[in-house]
Amino acid sequence: MRVLKYIKQRLLPYNGQYNVIDSASISKDSLLKKQLVKSVLLQCDTSMLLAVIPVHAEVDLLKLSALCKKEVSLIEDERVKSLFQLTQTQMLPPFAIDERIYVVIDKEVSHYQQVVFPVGIENRWIKMDQTQFMKLSGGRKIIPIAKNNEVKKEVHLFSIRKNIEARLRDSVNLPNLSKKSQEILAIKNNPYATAGELIAVVNGDPMLAHQVIKYASIHYTSNEGEVFSLDDAVNMVLGYDLAIEIAYGFSIMRSLKMEHGDGLIAKDAFWKDAIYTAQLAHMIANQIHYSLRPSPERSFLAGLLHNIGIAVLSDMFPSFAARLNRALNDNVAKPFVVIENEVLGYSHTELAKQVMHHWKISDDLVEAGFAHHSPSYRSDFSEYANIIFIANALLKRIGVGDALSTVIPPSLLEKFQLNEEQLKLILSSFMQREAMMSEVIVEVAA
Repeated sequence: MRVLKYIKQRLLPYNGQYNVIDSASISKDSLLKKQLVKSVLLQCDTSMLLAVIPVHAEVDLLKLSALCKKEVSLIEDERVKSLFQLTQTQMLPPFAIDERIYVVIDKEVSHYQQVVFPVGIENRWIKMDQTQFMKLSGGRKIIPIAKNNEVKKEVHLFSIRKNIEARLRDSVNLPNLSKKSQEILAIKNNPYATAGELIAVVNGDPMLAHQVIKYASIHYTSNEGEVFSLDDAVNMVLGYDLAIEIAYGFSIMRSLKMEHGDGLIAKDAFWKDAIYTAQLAHMIANQIHYSLRPSPERSFLAGLLHNIGIAVLSDMFPSFAARLNRALNDNVAKPFVVIENEVLGYSHTELAKQVMHHWKISDDLVEAGFAHHSPSYRSDFSEYANIIFIANALLKRIGVGDALSTVIPPSLLEKFQLNEEQLKLILSSFMQREAMMSEVIVEVAA
């Protein structure tokens, strides 16, 4: 990667004068958070500017345009990634790898005793003294170019929240559950329904049938080949109970529109989190003693739908979703729910609750949707929300999802008579299936 090679060369003279740290370290240290900077690539006539500003701020384009006496504009994310050979724009380091790029540093950054900045690798940052940072960055101007939106924040959040609440109040605005979901739900609610009826309904949607068959490959342990038919997937691999939850969950998700892109509020990352959580929740439930065990199949569905509020946000409020996604990309060390509250003043769990009630989805799944971030949550249906909490905490240990922590309270483990050794084995077994799950994610997120 071009930028990584350049960074290594630039850092050589500073051996021993900086520390490499990760996002987890930043999230635990309030001082480090205040020293974070980000880089923004700008177009100024035929030249490019690299603005280095506090991570919580934005470039004041009007002020910078006035200072340059030329119009200054943001360069599109895709062009930035192409120029620097990056996968995400928030990984852009705060110095130019091209002599034609002019570096400007915000005045506030120049007052930091230490500076924490990205190095072109996801989840990796460098902490360096101010003096060394200024030499390394090659900043040619130190001027006040950032604007902080804290003054407008409360009024802005109030406006966003009122907008969301107004749309949610009228059921006409809410997305409709797909016809296929309703057909599968009718089979779920029929105690005399057969596997043949399920197969007939799912086969009526070739894409859904293909997705169920593909998912069956994760559970297929034979060495004799792949699962090629829906009949085999339902009757020989998954079983009726798991197959119907998979089909129902996939069909529900397809009722909502999401866009591809970088970040958690994008189709690819959303489906990765959904599939991983569902699979892990299913595995955790299967390890619980039968006398305490919630339905593993239901646990799968709860995991698949637990973050459906994010999909609802993308479907109903795409501009708000895009704004939240940008904030998440710019603040990788800050917890998802904290940024969500700062940017929207409304949570994806609230959205999930509203829409799932509108769809008349059962209370156990609704509670898993709005209470999975709370380990102390207890109710008649809390076992599914609690299992999702455990699954999310385990996924956080491998860098996936939006969990606040990797820690699972002893009281929650005691509730299900689980221990950390069992969870480590479950996670290890889960990781062995990661390649197959990745293939499924590509299929369902297409």
